[in-house]
Amino acid sequence: MNDYAITKWAGELICMNSAKMFGTETVRVCPVNCYGPYEHYTHYRGFIPKFIYLALHNKPYTVFKGHKRIIEFVEDFCRTWANIIENFIPGEVYNVAGRPEWEKDIKEYSDLVLKFVGVNDSRFTYEEAEAFKTKVKTIDCSKAIRDLKHNPKVSPEAGIRRTVYWMKKHYLWVNKLRDYASNYGGKNILVTGGAGAIGGNLCRKLSEMNAQKVIVLDDLYLLMIVIYRRQIIFFC
Repeated sequence: MNDYAITKWAGELICMNSAKMFGTETVRVCPVNCYGPYEHYTHYRGFIPKFIYLALHNKPYTVFKGHKRIIEFVEDFCRTWANIIENFIPGEVYNVAGRPEWEKDIKEYSDLVLKFVGVNDSRFTYEEAEAFKTKVKTIDCSKAIRDLKHNPKVSPEAGIRRTVYWMKKHYLWVNKLRDYASNYGGKNILVTGGAGAIGGNLCRKLSEMNAQKVIVLDDLYLLMIVIYRRQIIFFC
């Protein structure tokens, strides 16, 4: 068991302990490899968004062979979770995952990502099974099917295609914004009306873009009056 798995079990223990000590009514849900659009990349994301992001940016990643997983598209998760409201059973715990027949080797998922991104695997490394990780996670969702009408509809092929499409659009915009921001690096910039909420945020962003100097021009007398009035309201 790795540290990440331990934190999940600790969270469940907290729920069960609270129910026993204080009568807290909880339902524990164990989602498995949720993915989909609007999930922004970080190093700590699941393997699907990580594979897509790194492939889109032509960066290498490692695929460990011999590991099998089931993934589930975010829309399918949300439909199931919404049904908890209609059938809330305190103390119950549910596994929520994709269909058993959708289980694939991690390499198969990587191949799908590369197919929809449109790149080959020349930059990626394949290694034997990763230490301290479960090779095959078989998920029993029978209770979620019984109580929550769990019924996954989006296949891995369709879901990964949609996720790649969204990430392509999103990071194209992000990269263009970064290129645009580079125009301000090392320059002296004058901001008129920079003491208000909008102007203040603009000045902060310009500073983050490595502007050499940000000069703010505003009516400081009015600014002091606003601050003074805020203090009166606050202390009344």
